Amino acid sequence: MNKIKNILIGFTAYFVLLYALIESEKGVEGSSITNFYDAVWYSIVTLSTVGYGDFYPVSAFGKIIGLVFVFSSLGVLGYFIGQLTVKLTEYMENKKNGFFGTDMENHIVIIGYNKFAKHILEQIVVSGVKAAIVTDKKEDVESISSIFDKNKVFVLYADIDKFEDLEKVNITKASKTFVNFEEDTDMLVYTLDLKNYYDNLEIIVSLNNVSFKQTFQSAGVLYAVSREEIAAKLVASYIFEPEVALLTEDLMASASEKDDFDLIQMKVTKNNPYVNKEYDFVFSDLRSKYASVLLGIYKDKVLLKNPMEKITVAEDDYLVIMTNGENEPILEADFDVAQGRF
Repeated sequence: MNKIKNILIGFTAYFVLLYALIESEKGVEGSSITNFYDAVWYSIVTLSTVGYGDFYPVSAFGKIIGLVFVFSSLGVLGYFIGQLTVKLTEYMENKKNGFFGTDMENHIVIIGYNKFAKHILEQIVVSGVKAAIVTDKKEDVESISSIFDKNKVFVLYADIDKFEDLEKVNITKASKTFVNFEEDTDMLVYTLDLKNYYDNLEIIVSLNNVSFKQTFQSAGVLYAVSREEIAAKLVASYIFEPEVALLTEDLMASASEKDDFDLIQMKVTKNNPYVNKEYDFVFSDLRSKYASVLLGIYKDKVLLKNPMEKITVAEDDYLVIMTNGENEPILEADFDVAQGRF
């Protein structure tokens, strides 16, 4: 209401000045402003700071009005510069907060950000997989943006309970969705609601309490991983077989250097050189050509670890391979597929 009132006052003052300018210049010798059109033209070129000089007041009162237009032009210019600055600042802020969305596909969506999510994100990025983070904490936006490459990690500041906003992270085209809350009960309720809104999501959760594992699996979660179970197994291994634990921990992390070893799984496509080949042949050939070790195969929804029976590698199987950072990209190029399950 105040804005409309101010606009009306501004237009009224403008037309009063135009009328006064015409009256003060009318009949004055040498005057170039003799009608309404001339006055409007003079005011526009003056207020816009163009100032062609083809029209100008010659009377004393007309010059005073001219000065009003000149000084007003500074305000008009300042106003437009200010508005432009505000709009640009608003645009950059909205972009930083992810309000314009992303067109990522086959990426990982992480809902809820904390130190644990940060460590997971670091491993995902090293693997060459893109990720989108959804957080309801403004300070997380600055933190994520300062740590990760914006071309690899997209961050959205939003109310995580507004499921429609998750379209901005292209959640329906994501490979996996990781729900990361501090409390298991909050995570269970959220996961049920999320599955109800997006029924085709493949959701993964990390549990604090292992007793909730079956409950989450019954709720339709793809994987419910217990931090307690994993930590217990790793610590126990350090106690009585430390070298095995060191190797396990190394293989669990993504290879960031050429000499780092990593466990990867690669889908067998029609372009894979080992499609329709015997498992034993693939095992030997991978060792000799790529200095990599075939540890198992995921076939017909069953993971076969170091199988002894005769097996033929078929399209859509997954090969589980131990390799290093140097050979990983070579395998991806020769297999014509990126590592991971998408």
